[in-house]
Amino acid sequence: MLHVHVEPSRHRAIVSRIIDALEPEGILMILDHETMDHAHGAGGLPDPELLYSPADLKDEVGGRLDVTVAERRHRDTDGGPAVDALLVARRPVSWQLT
Repeated sequence: MLHVHVEPSRHRAIVSRIIDALEPEGILMILDHETMDHAHGAGGLPDPELLYSPADLKDEVGGRLDVTVAERRHRDTDGGPAVDALLVARRPVSWQLT
């Protein structure tokens, strides 16, 4: 599972390295503060550049994995409701390094 707060270029690089390291049928889970968290949630991170939509996370995978979940999730926190982006993806058995 990946839950880091870094600028988009580093986020993409981390995701790419994790994908490279996955075994066949390995699973990658990413949970990040969602882009709409500031407007409709508990606020998340102060820098909107560090917020991701499910589509953003799916784009980062770039078709290298089979995405099984890419969705917005709502959860209760002490500060109020929060909005997260969740991605769950699996490396296919026949996957090749790019």
